Amino acid sequence: SPQAIVVNPKAPFKVEVFTDRDTSGNASPGYNIGEGISIGVKVSEAAYVYLFNIKTNGQVNQLLPNRYDDNGKNNYLQAGETKYFPPRNARYTFDIDGPNGLEKVIAVASRTALDTTQLANFNTDPNFASSNIGETGFQQTFSIVITPIPQNDWVTDTALFYVGGVPAPA
Repeated sequence: SPQAIVVNPKAPFKVEVFTDRDTSGNASPGYNIGEGISIGVKVSEAAYVYLFNIKTNGQVNQLLPNRYDDNGKNNYLQAGETKYFPPRNARYTFDIDGPNGLEKVIAVASRTALDTTQLANFNTDPNFASSNIGETGFQQTFSIVITPIPQNDWVTDTALFYVGGVPAPA
């Protein structure tokens, strides 16, 4: 959960992130390898929004902002605005790949722009930033990135989904 990253007091605004199979953002739907996925994000107040996918193998992919198209380059959302990635009629898709397990999409909304180059960079892909810092490294580095920002000027939300389908109850 985002609270495990850094203690985040109740901000006067919020961000919501969700998948196309759970628009509430509260469940953990399953996706099979090769299936497409769409990620949605909504803010209650104008803010810069950053989306990160933490994969089961520890890879961190920055979905927003990205350099692929104008929708991905513009990560400033207006109050009440909802954006989907990939956007309708995009020239790309997000397809699920392995390994199986629980993945996370973390949304960060901030009243000021953030420098996320410590979290992910464009060294291996010119369009989407990534890193291999893993979830623990992401949490630690995120706390450094967000430290200069007043605590009531940023907020986070997390959407979870399973790769390989939802596991059977034990």
